[in-house]
Amino acid sequence: MAKALSSWLVVSDLDNTLLCTPSDAEEAGRVIRELRSQGLRTILASSKTFSEMVQLHKDAGLTPSHFIFENGCGIGCPLLDLGPQLGIKPVFEQDGFGAVLLGAALEFAIKVLLTQREKDGLNFSLMGELDSEELTRLTGLDAEAGLQALQRLSSVPILWRDTPEHLKELMVKLSSKGLTVVSGGTFLHVAPPCDKYSALIKILEWQNACRSSMSILACGDSENDLSLLRNADLALLFSASTESPLIPQIQRPIDAMTPVNAHPTKLAPIIIEGAGPSIWRRSVESAMRSQHVWLTP
Repeated sequence: MAKALSSWLVVSDLDNTLLCTPSDAEEAGRVIRELRSQGLRTILASSKTFSEMVQLHKDAGLTPSHFIFENGCGIGCPLLDLGPQLGIKPVFEQDGFGAVLLGAALEFAIKVLLTQREKDGLNFSLMGELDSEELTRLTGLDAEAGLQALQRLSSVPILWRDTPEHLKELMVKLSSKGLTVVSGGTFLHVAPPCDKYSALIKILEWQNACRSSMSILACGDSENDLSLLRNADLALLFSASTESPLIPQIQRPIDAMTPVNAHPTKLAPIIIEGAGPSIWRRSVESAMRSQHVWLTP
């Protein structure tokens, strides 16, 4: 028997998944509001900063709800939900939201990256080193939004301009210092060992929700979405083709090394050739119907 719609949770990346351009925010908000009105819960999970995610909620017209920022290094919470019972104090507050960090290595990561760049003669730029014109060209963000993208609390995006071989060497050195590197598309993100799925589990713990009692539909497009896509009950891989190198990484077998909280994807990922609010909505609705969960047209 199919589960009720309320037992499903959609966890979605933003860029190249729910959004194609920053201007899609308003339409994305309308789509999410309509699905939520039917009882389908959603959580947004992005590499974007806390400030960017707060602004997105405003632009999209969404009611305050939990979100995941900087690839799982932090969780944005409505301040009303951070009551004394949780015993959690946000590190930063903005427009009714509080930022809770699950891992922090901003200053340390910057120091390590600059040291290795000078020592090994590597060719890369920190996002904060880019001028406004280049940042706009690479991200499509205007000047104000670009400043929000630079307000990092935990992770450091870098624009890699060097060889793949040198990147592998750098990743080994960063790993020895407790730092990870994941791709989010244009930028590589250097951060402590956090991920979107672990952040999701933390949100569920705060909400006294049991992972085993719900089904998760994960939507993403990049390496930084793998933890969600691997552990979801159903995975939608956006902006992709059947030749995507991410597919075999999503379809991993269940073995003794599977984390306790993991629920490895039971079905092959569904490939979505495109992105944006309308494609995202059709894809989510189709996925729900494939599970015999029906949404109002």
